Amino acid sequence: MSVVTVRGHYDGKHVCLDEPVDLPPNTPVWVVVAQPGQERELEELYELGRQSLARACDEDEPDFPKHVGRIPPE
Repeated sequence: MSVVTVRGHYDGKHVCLDEPVDLPPNTPVWVVVAQPGQERELEELYELGRQSLARACDEDEPDFPKHVGRIPPE
């Protein structure tokens, strides 16, 4: 599986993904927590990462992952 970004929420007990993702057991995941009202800061962080990656790689490179730097849909 390639790297994907999925929105989710915390239900008071568990982190729940907001869209289906087929994950085998023990798949490593990273969680970035954005408090309500911090969505803009998170989008700015994605944009900084996208710009840094664009400076490091040409988009026509065969190993350049097309999904990196995209903000996940709402």
